Amino acid sequence: MGGVAYIDKRTWAVALTLLMDLADDLEASVNGEYQGTLDYPSQKRRYDRDMQPVQRARKFLADNPV
Repeated sequence: MGGVAYIDKRTWAVALTLLMDLADDLEASVNGEYQGTLDYPSQKRRYDRDMQPVQRARKFLADNPV
């Protein structure tokens, strides 16, 4: 175990595209779930928590362009 695994460019591009699609879908779902409720502090905290995976995915994608 250990070491660095090699991923060819095509597989990496597919994985990044999949991550982008998943982040888009999760963002749409979270936005729909909290629509009209973000004026409430408790809902805003939950929204921010639920959006963390989207933000991490978008940061990863920005740091690793296709």
